[in-house]
Amino acid sequence: MKRNAMIGLMLMAALVIPGQAAAADPGSQGADSWQLSMLFTPSDRQLELERNGRVMIYDGVRSSAVNKALDENFERIGSMMFVNTVVTDDEGAPVHDPETGLLMVEDDGCD
Repeated sequence: MKRNAMIGLMLMAALVIPGQAAAADPGSQGADSWQLSMLFTPSDRQLELERNGRVMIYDGVRSSAVNKALDENFERIGSMMFVNTVVTDDEGAPVHDPETGLLMVEDDGCD
């Protein structure tokens, strides 16, 4: 029985760890995927929650996606907050600091 439990845990870890690696990189598409769904294809329940005052905090989303969301979902702006927004170039690719090599993020003014 213990052996089966250990095998199950190992299989679950093998499935979860790659997804977390993508989420750890705020500039990766994987990091944005669920947040992009919430921005562009919210469920009826999400829209209801927003109408009742819920604010969704989006963390590490690319600036190109933020701009598109604000343009396409103007009526929902009051329900959106963006932090650690990754700066993108004209093609939507993340911009890295030339000196440090780190992703550039917008200053959200929250210290």
